Amino acid sequence: MGDRKMCSTVYGQESFDSAWHGLSDNVSNIILSDSTWKRLPHAQVETILLWLPLEYLCRCRAVSKEWNTLLSSSRFLNVWNDMSQNRNSWLVFLNNSSCFLYYCFSTGTWRRISTSFQSTSTSFRSKRIAYYNNCKGSSAGLLLLDKETSVYVCNPLTRTSLQLPQCLSMKTARTKGIVGGKDCYTVAASNCNSKSIEIYNSIDKEWTIVDRLNRHCHDMAFSDGFLLCLICRPPLGVMVYSFRGCNIDSIDFVASPPSLPTHSRLVLCNSSLLLITANRDYNYVVNQITVLKFQKNHANLSDSSWEEIGRMPPSVCDVFNRTTLRSRVGCSPFCECVGIGENIYFNRGGSREVVEFNVMQGLWNVLPTCPAD
Repeated sequence: MGDRKMCSTVYGQESFDSAWHGLSDNVSNIILSDSTWKRLPHAQVETILLWLPLEYLCRCRAVSKEWNTLLSSSRFLNVWNDMSQNRNSWLVFLNNSSCFLYYCFSTGTWRRISTSFQSTSTSFRSKRIAYYNNCKGSSAGLLLLDKETSVYVCNPLTRTSLQLPQCLSMKTARTKGIVGGKDCYTVAASNCNSKSIEIYNSIDKEWTIVDRLNRHCHDMAFSDGFLLCLICRPPLGVMVYSFRGCNIDSIDFVASPPSLPTHSRLVLCNSSLLLITANRDYNYVVNQITVLKFQKNHANLSDSSWEEIGRMPPSVCDVFNRTTLRSRVGCSPFCECVGIGENIYFNRGGSREVVEFNVMQGLWNVLPTCPAD
């Protein structure tokens, strides 16, 4: 699960409608009407193609070599990226058939992301790992992917996938997020066995060990300039690592609530630090999910507190557990969550249900069920 940002065109909506319906209903229509498209001026074709939604942008590259070159070019993608209808964030989901999906906020539907450009060594088709959530984060259109012992940064728009070098202190990295964009990005990774934290910089193309990890670290969250670690043994709290580049500037400790369930997660949402706690029974059924917001006391950090801002209603819990109750095989007992804008999105590995919580309004919502394949 993850996040990204996506022109006004010289064409008005009315003049575009006739071309758009033939374009979006079925990609095969484009191939069948190839002669019609060839009669259009190149600039006009390019302007129309700027209205392509993400899934058609990927699929239309197969129309011709010329379209593939155009739709993969940085110049075209930069303009397409600024289109007003493309400025929604990404919510990325890996379903049980290892197909990447993203949620289209404007239409309220799930759309597929083409991964046909990935080689067999980087594709995610193994049924053995299908129920694991291999998408560890996203930023500005880049997806951070884990596959066994390898880490990849994938760009579906440019149809590229880069395997990062192996970490310095660990064979199996537990990546915790990516920040930045296609020109410059950083990746954070940790491993409880090696007790280390490493940062990858795309400019230097190498990992750097930035600090030692608390051996009781239960969960981590990564943002631009900050790495947060949730400590699950007394003293319970959050270690806040502030760094510039690959150098630690400061380390702060924030005490957590005295009663902290085992299944807790850290989430960064709209510059706020949130703590998600989940209570479940021995059958992996979630009974309650609580959202706590950190209220920082700038004068004295030790006097800071956590305020409860939301509790999942029983009716939403029933939906959240729906897939789990039908088949518990391959369903993770842990609640995965990600912050996008003012919302938090909840999911469980092996489940196709996604729940939304608006931090500002305190409202819960259930998204349409993700497609099974």
